Amino acid sequence: MTNSRLELRPAQAILLGGLTVGVIDCAFATIRSAQHGTSFVTLWQGVASGALGDKAAQGGVATAALGLLIHFFIATSIVAFYVWLSRRMPFLLHPWWLWGPIYGLGVYIFMNFVVIPLSAIGPQPHVLSRMWWGIGIHLVGIGLPAAFFASRVNEER
Repeated sequence: MTNSRLELRPAQAILLGGLTVGVIDCAFATIRSAQHGTSFVTLWQGVASGALGDKAAQGGVATAALGLLIHFFIATSIVAFYVWLSRRMPFLLHPWWLWGPIYGLGVYIFMNFVVIPLSAIGPQPHVLSRMWWGIGIHLVGIGLPAAFFASRVNEER
């Protein structure tokens, strides 16, 4: 009987995981923003404003595309860090479905209390209703897939 467990090289896990996390979070952010009347372009210009500041709003589709690129870079970096961390602390892989959401919570805290305040966006108010949604997507849509893909790395491949 063959082992049907998905096995990946570290780079494969990072790229597939980054794509998965990026798509899940992108879909979530797009839907939530649309519910509040924010256009797709405005949403992703907002992400680009972390690097460009207020000028991002004047860049049209180009800065929205930059925002998406930044988003997927961050998603891939989040997965890469979990893969790296899990190689040094193997307990993070067993059970991955427990440690992933804990990692996702850590990512939420780091992004919202360190990265965004230090970016060109600057400190933002923390509204409880938005925080719950943000924490939820980080637990399920970011932490879980990051841990799942890290758990599929076969060091021998």
